[in-house]
Amino acid sequence: DIRLSDAISKTAGTASLTFQAGRDIFIQAGISSTGSSLPLTFNADSNNDNLGAIAVSDNLSTNGGAITFEDDITFNGVAAQTINSGAAAIAFNGEVMLSNTSGVTLTASDYDIIFTKAVNS
Repeated sequence: DIRLSDAISKTAGTASLTFQAGRDIFIQAGISSTGSSLPLTFNADSNNDNLGAIAVSDNLSTNGGAITFEDDITFNGVAAQTINSGAAAIAFNGEVMLSNTSGVTLTASDYDIIFTKAVNS
């Protein structure tokens, strides 16, 4: 499992982040970029045994970096959440569960937001 409990804030330079776990990924703190783009990839259940998922409880903002969720994902924050890729795509390659009763806002400017499986709320 991967558990992010402290915020990540990128302010300069070129970088990308890939979170890969054999089971679950828990994003409990925000990830943001204000300098240049920060592409994010979340790959839970990387060994494909159907025992992993992604849970996001905070905001993601990548300043033009694509955001890719490679497995089932739950948005479960206690306050409204924002997932903002700026000028890049957001791809959901697993089932999406919108558990946040305060709402989830997805922003990809003029780019696609792609859902390949069911979206549940």
